Amino acid sequence: MRTWAAVATVLVALAAATSGCSGDRDSGPVTGRTIEADGSTVIVWGRGERGVVLAHGGSFDAASWEDEAVLLADRGVAVAAVEDLSADAVVDAAAYLREQQGATDVTLVGSSAGAVPVLESAAAEPDLAGGVVVVPPAGGDLAGLGRVPVLVIYGEDEALAGDIEALVAAAPDADLEVLAIPGDRHGQGILDGDQADEVRDAVVDWARRP
Repeated sequence: MRTWAAVATVLVALAAATSGCSGDRDSGPVTGRTIEADGSTVIVWGRGERGVVLAHGGSFDAASWEDEAVLLADRGVAVAAVEDLSADAVVDAAAYLREQQGATDVTLVGSSAGAVPVLESAAAEPDLAGGVVVVPPAGGDLAGLGRVPVLVIYGEDEALAGDIEALVAAAPDADLEVLAIPGDRHGQGILDGDQADEVRDAVVDWARRP
């Protein structure tokens, strides 16, 4: 029987193997501002009482969130996309949104490998986030989040589907909502597929929920 540490290792390896088929998100013009948040490089958009921290997949960068960040900012959400995939960078970005962008409630969003620091930071600091979204996770521990609400989004036919479902099943006491969509795209590639609008709307709704 595999340990959950071994499952996480398999997930990360599979994510790397599938990253080339996750969709084309070449970075175009970026409308956000690049700043240093306590030593972490972050791109920020908008202001508002709601805030979102975005952590990209392993084969992408902070600028790859441009379309989603603009959508959120246009709806009154303050957004920070981290460059470094570390729990410290996620914490720094959340603090910046609270202290500089007017956010009183922050949602953490992680895609593929970016889900790992999002889940780590939310578990380590229970008051850091009002909610978490993973699109989808390539590792991490859902069971360690206590009662922090979590939305898990993944493609029903993607290579990691079975392991993602196992991670969900291993967290029976977590406050989880699961959105399984048709298709085999992984990570931010989901946001370039046929279900992109549904996924974006789910993320926006989660970030702006009461």
